[in-house]
Amino acid sequence: MLTGWAARDRDDDRVPARLRQDVLAALVAAGFSDVVEHEEAVWRPAERAMWEAAVAHAEDPADPALVSMQSEGRRVLATFDLIRRLRWTARA
Repeated sequence: MLTGWAARDRDDDRVPARLRQDVLAALVAAGFSDVVEHEEAVWRPAERAMWEAAVAHAEDPADPALVSMQSEGRRVLATFDLIRRLRWTARA
């Protein structure tokens, strides 16, 4: 089992190229069988809430982890609705 994110539209260049890859096809090409892609939409509200909370938190330049998380949160939220949360299952 793998989890990850993928573009809703693989031709949408607003989404990073790494998220526009066809993971299902790559797993099949690598020799896996019974490959199934599952969308995990129920995970998204919690994920959005986490990033929104991180971005809204008062920035503390002395805390590099928080600064990094806020920066990542801004990037993620900019394309949040363009991305799906997925889980792939397969047999080796």
